[in-house]
Amino acid sequence: MRALEPGDPTEIGKYRLLGVVGTGGMGRVYLGRSETGRTVAVKVIRPDLADDDGFRARFGHEVSSARRVSGHFTAAVLDADLDAAQPWLATAFVAGMTLTEAVRRFERLPDNTVTVLADGLARAIHAVHSAGVIHRDLKPSNVILGLDGPRVIDFGIARAADDSVLTASGQLVGSPSFMSPEQVKGERVGPATDIFAWAGVVVYAARGMGPFGEADTMTMLWRVVQEEPDVSKVPYPLRSVVAACLAKDPAARPTIEELCETLAPLRPESTRGWLPPEILEEVGRRTAGMLDLEHPSVGESETATVAPIDAETTTSKPPTVPKAKPSPVRRSSRSVWPLVAVSVVAIAAVALAAWWGTRGSGDGTSGGAAPSSAVDGVWPSTFDGGWKGEATGPGGRLTVEMYLYAGNVGDTVGSSTYVKSNGDTCARDEDLVSVDGRTAHLQGRLKDGPASCLDDNLTSTITLEGGSSIAWTMPGNSGNITGTLRRQP
Repeated sequence: MRALEPGDPTEIGKYRLLGVVGTGGMGRVYLGRSETGRTVAVKVIRPDLADDDGFRARFGHEVSSARRVSGHFTAAVLDADLDAAQPWLATAFVAGMTLTEAVRRFERLPDNTVTVLADGLARAIHAVHSAGVIHRDLKPSNVILGLDGPRVIDFGIARAADDSVLTASGQLVGSPSFMSPEQVKGERVGPATDIFAWAGVVVYAARGMGPFGEADTMTMLWRVVQEEPDVSKVPYPLRSVVAACLAKDPAARPTIEELCETLAPLRPESTRGWLPPEILEEVGRRTAGMLDLEHPSVGESETATVAPIDAETTTSKPPTVPKAKPSPVRRSSRSVWPLVAVSVVAIAAVALAAWWGTRGSGDGTSGGAAPSSAVDGVWPSTFDGGWKGEATGPGGRLTVEMYLYAGNVGDTVGSSTYVKSNGDTCARDEDLVSVDGRTAHLQGRLKDGPASCLDDNLTSTITLEGGSSIAWTMPGNSGNITGTLRRQP
């Protein structure tokens, strides 16, 4: 990450900007912080794209769709201003390093890391497709390696650039090494395109390069359409499904549901220890640096870097932001490394604690520690994650799905969908109204659904029942709608 330059804004919306994360084909990405202290990635669209009315319309549609995406392995869209002089959107910031940089610096990843990566990316694609969105530009630079698993970023945004000034200027939309044959040939793009890209990213992680090797753009495009991929370095349990996903014919590839079902038996019980030590150390260092951006240590001569969001214009050694040096005191390299190690251990411990808090122990508690997180005014960590169940009321039965994450009063802390017995689906963002012990009150903002969705601005109540279920209640037209939601894997 590098410092803000004279022409950069210092604030966008309600976010104070701390630095520049990266610059890509669609704009510039900043590290920002909300009034409540939440760290976000703020992507600001280039001025020339902002002046294109067609692009604005497509971008608005894609942001609206992307806001419906929720899942542990995606970076959720939190906020946006589509009417600004330069439209922008804010997403959850994932501290880590991109898969591109990890491979450039440390070469191919270990088999167990590739397996966790493959499963996490497949589940991220499932979340994206379930929201009616196609990523269209899944590639290593759009995959962040975090302490608790991989994350997919920039979902649903790439399509806004199609047929825009990017294409008009003769630039290719997409990354040749990870484009599907139908993209190369200008044919219809659908969910199968993301399946092809998923396989290419897995090969890249396992092999250190994509399935069609390395070459100039035109040669690479020819290989994608005409040649067979090299999957020889992919871990054996994954190899056959990866090969199937690289089929030239989109109809011959597995669906995302079939892919997730195939990967389920390979899924580890947790993502603890999924990163090799050298990457874990680097991610820990960057996480500590990000947290310390505004509070540099006296005499510290290290620099803070975080993963770029758009890596096309970054190198394997991203620009750095020197920390302030108010004192001439210097630490030797012998004293700096123990501090780095302590930071990594501390951050890993926090990640482990967060993981443990979201796991059920089988007896209705969260590792035996759920009550300790239920403090008045504090979001209990055992709320975090996906929940699903049935609810009933005077109007009949609903299927309720929620994805929740930590926040303060007034923040958006999740999203939800309600599927009625007639098939109508209502989608809401959930804002935190209050937390009282193990109970939270959420005010929903309707963001998608037919005219029959009458739950805009209604407040639902969720109450923890151990670590594996929550009681859910929402007022209806003729009485309360109640049900029990179970934690989802």
